Amino acid sequence: MNPIHNAFPIVASAIGKKANIEIKWGKQACTDGNWIELPYFDPQSERLRRLALGKLLHECGHVRFTDFSVPETQPLHEQLFNIFEDGRIERCMMGEYGGAQKLLMEMAHEVFLGDATPTKDEIINEDPTQKLLNFVLYQQRAQLPGQHELQPIAGEYLQEVENTWVMFGAAMAGSNDFFTEDGQS
Repeated sequence: MNPIHNAFPIVASAIGKKANIEIKWGKQACTDGNWIELPYFDPQSERLRRLALGKLLHECGHVRFTDFSVPETQPLHEQLFNIFEDGRIERCMMGEYGGAQKLLMEMAHEVFLGDATPTKDEIINEDPTQKLLNFVLYQQRAQLPGQHELQPIAGEYLQEVENTWVMFGAAMAGSNDFFTEDGQS
């Protein structure tokens, strides 16, 4: 086995030590500002090593730039806050670290494109609130440098959000008032 394949955990721990942050290994990438959890991955896979590096960089951005004293409120508010905070901290990291844009772009492509790209049917069948959150997520991400490829997915979500709210408005207004006799609006 190539020794470089085992270097990532050492590098991650060194970064954590320098920032006085504990690095944990688990199921997901997350932080509370005092520790960073990174998912286990196959160190033989270059793709997964680069993805893990992007996730480490992202979580370091939260440690460096997120105000963890902001109180948690309702779940929807938390999700929206996190979507916008992710974009903000990634912009900050890109501004401070020259190689950050490429690593964060690669991570976003891995997480949001390819096999992870939702199909039209998956988008249509999502819960209305999830459609709205995903529209905001993809629209926010599409504005980040190197992530403009996410704009068409944001557009798909926008169309479905609009369709959902038109149907909701029709139900609230009463379908007899909303449609003419031939079913046209």
